[in-house]
Amino acid sequence: MKPILFIFCFVLSVYSSYSQIPPPGSERYNPELDKYVGTWQWSTSTETIIFQLKKVHYLSKSQITEDILMGSHKYIKNGVVIDDYLPVFNQVGQTKKGSLFIWLDWHHPKPDTLDGMLADPLKKKSQHIDVIYVAGAIPQLLCTVYSSEGMIFPPTLPGVTLPENFTLIKQ
Repeated sequence: MKPILFIFCFVLSVYSSYSQIPPPGSERYNPELDKYVGTWQWSTSTETIIFQLKKVHYLSKSQITEDILMGSHKYIKNGVVIDDYLPVFNQVGQTKKGSLFIWLDWHHPKPDTLDGMLADPLKKKSQHIDVIYVAGAIPQLLCTVYSSEGMIFPPTLPGVTLPENFTLIKQ
């Protein structure tokens, strides 16, 4: 019985220390994000999505500095540009936000899975985006976009402007 109790206590203490939020003033570096940096693209006969991502050492509102991904996107449908944030990509950083804000969920059991927000001005809100990195000769990002409750410009419109599921290829 004692070995089982010891194992339970050990696992509980490791999990609780891992899940604690770092104190203000902490810095967290994540070299795993380097593989996401660059230009990514998805195309069909009628649609094109381009993401440009960079790693930024970002100071959050909770005063924790950590590596995140920030970037811009462009969406073209039937030859018409629907969204185009690419021109602001070079200025994206601590004081200038692009259309993509993606971070590593430190508690997620899969380290290649990221969470984030994507600006959707046509729906007047930010959308949630989940990103899964798939390694290979040509790396891919599996993206799922889903509607949020309207985090930027209330009142919001229902739905999502971009396709809900797409696979970006590293360029």
